[in-house]
Amino acid sequence: MHNYATLLEARGELQDAKQKYDEAITILKKSTDDSQPTLIDALGNRGALFITLKDFDAARRDLEEVLERNRKVRGPEHPFVGYSLLNLAQLEFSTGNYGEAAKLSDEALQILRPKLPKVHAYIAATLTLKGNALLEGQNAGGAEAPLEEASDAWRIELGERSPEHAISKASLARAWFVQGKRLNEVPPILRASLAIIVAVRGVQDPSAEVVRQWLKDADPKSVC
Repeated sequence: MHNYATLLEARGELQDAKQKYDEAITILKKSTDDSQPTLIDALGNRGALFITLKDFDAARRDLEEVLERNRKVRGPEHPFVGYSLLNLAQLEFSTGNYGEAAKLSDEALQILRPKLPKVHAYIAATLTLKGNALLEGQNAGGAEAPLEEASDAWRIELGERSPEHAISKASLARAWFVQGKRLNEVPPILRASLAIIVAVRGVQDPSAEVVRQWLKDADPKSVC
């Protein structure tokens, strides 16, 4: 049932996915002890889904419980603890707490870097989030380094045609634009990034909407 919930979420059937996560978690809590890894993972997946659904209080309850359980069951230095911190950083970013999002991203990186390859998706995702948190927190200069590293990692891990790479490149271009740097490079990067995101995730994807606005800012005459 948990696996089915992840499938429904991937198809965009979010309310149905939440229902299946709820059912799976209820069964697991009744039939297993608190150390069951599947229960921890189901709570983490539901918590991340709550962020997408903008039910931030529910997301915080699940994700804080997951962090506590992961530290207890898997150990304080386990990569899944780093991933739990990444999810909490995403929650803070989604609620506009950019300073806290950057701080939690740094905490996640301290755990993930010694344990995983430097181009691992967890590290790349954390760097992307940290860069965007710094960018939204009016520190575009500080955002450059993590976004450059994230872009390189995504290029190796998933390829240049992946939306993850496109998002990190678009964010880096936005950081340049905000600082008035490399302005002739910004619109082409944003156009290419937007095309990739739309091709893979669709026109209505939230990341596509953000990049579309950035492109309008950088090139008001652009048709996007």
